[in-house]
Amino acid sequence: MYMPTILSTAGLVGLAVAGGVSLQLAQVQAAGAPAANRSSQRTEAAAPAAQPPSRELFDRYCVTCHNERLQTAGLMLDQLDIEQVAANAEMLEKVVQKLRSGQMPPEGRPRPDASTIDAFATSLETALDRVAAADPNPGRVVAHRMNRVEYVNAIEDLLALEIDGTALLPSDMAGFGFDNNAEVLSITPALMARYITAATKISRAAVGSPDNRPVMQVYRTGFERRDVRLSEDMPFATHGGLAVRHHFPLDGDYVFAIRLKRNGTTQAIEGIGESAHRIEVRVDRALVKTFDIGGMYPGPDPGQLVAVREGDVEGQRLHEYRMTADDELELRVPLEAGTRLVSVAFTDAAPSPATVSDLPGVDMLTISGPFDGTVPTETPSRRQIFTCYPSDSSDEAEEACAREILTSLARRAYRRGVTDAEVDALLDTYREGRTDQDFDAGIERALETLLAMPQFLLRVEAQPVDSPPGTVYRLSDLELASRLSFFLWRSIPD
Repeated sequence: MYMPTILSTAGLVGLAVAGGVSLQLAQVQAAGAPAANRSSQRTEAAAPAAQPPSRELFDRYCVTCHNERLQTAGLMLDQLDIEQVAANAEMLEKVVQKLRSGQMPPEGRPRPDASTIDAFATSLETALDRVAAADPNPGRVVAHRMNRVEYVNAIEDLLALEIDGTALLPSDMAGFGFDNNAEVLSITPALMARYITAATKISRAAVGSPDNRPVMQVYRTGFERRDVRLSEDMPFATHGGLAVRHHFPLDGDYVFAIRLKRNGTTQAIEGIGESAHRIEVRVDRALVKTFDIGGMYPGPDPGQLVAVREGDVEGQRLHEYRMTADDELELRVPLEAGTRLVSVAFTDAAPSPATVSDLPGVDMLTISGPFDGTVPTETPSRRQIFTCYPSDSSDEAEEACAREILTSLARRAYRRGVTDAEVDALLDTYREGRTDQDFDAGIERALETLLAMPQFLLRVEAQPVDSPPGTVYRLSDLELASRLSFFLWRSIPD
């Protein structure tokens, strides 16, 4: 379907391009702003005194190479009607770029003096600006899907909830080196299914649904160095560990299990034996538990061939310990719901870099739960969502509060004002969830629907009612705010 073109202010051109608007749009808008976008390329005195472009300079310096026979760089300037600026705008823009960059005429070929080149380029720019201002053509604006980074940021700003976007959504395709190019950010049925699944998980986590069953989340480390502090989130004077931000959906007990790095051949734990090591487990930087490992069974490395006398039980115990030392690195912690920083790291002094291979390190952290979970009374996400609570248990009071909550959420999620019909559609899903359970369950169901709506996933700029094709109109304040916010901080407007 054809969409009328849109004209924003000249000052938005650069920002709009970075925000995902097509390059053609930005180029024509730049031409449509008579002086603002070219002021750095010409003197104030030259612009008003510019003369019409001269055919003589083309014939003298350009057509020797750029003609119908040679077509150097795809340009044929010998047949170009220089007075038909509108019809030849794209070609003339290329000429201006080459002149301003000093690439044309090339070295070794006859070329006019600098003042003549500047005056000729200025005359072309003035003619192009005049044509663009008289008949602006901002180009076509396509529906723009949020990419994965923008989606994660939008969820955090909308619901005060940190999510792992890589676990929920696939990576985005890049167009011309940018992952926010609207032309390649399409929605396939498979991707839409991922969005629906993500909406279900996010709505449960944000509201704190009692339906949250115990799950296991595994965090792995890579092949980083084990003698240094690898993250700003890790405590000072620690090494060989990891720090993660984990969302705990309910108040309840959670089980942390730590597994250490192992030798790839023998599967024995690396770096323990003669030296003792201490591991600290922290939640939101508060110490929860310490574990001491190593230093108990000194002896030869079980990965080496050594002579052991018959009946040498000590050597057997050493080998067994180096295979199972992390079996006891497990703890159960009562925690309140919310997103929390969890760190696991070694705290003993790291030796010199020459012995890095002898250091132990955390291989993975597994967080399981919730166990004996209860719905939290207050979390940052619930404060963001529940702007009101029903005054009583009547259907009228609950629906009035639900309408207020959903109107507020939809206005921020859709980045504009919302209609009664849009809120009514969300209320229908609220009633479905409320029928079988309680008020919170109804809000959770409506939130799940909202997060899968195209009004949230897509950035669409509405065209004026009854506007004929080709009509140029300005962006609304909210549309401009949306473009700027996704350019400046890659999220919804504040």
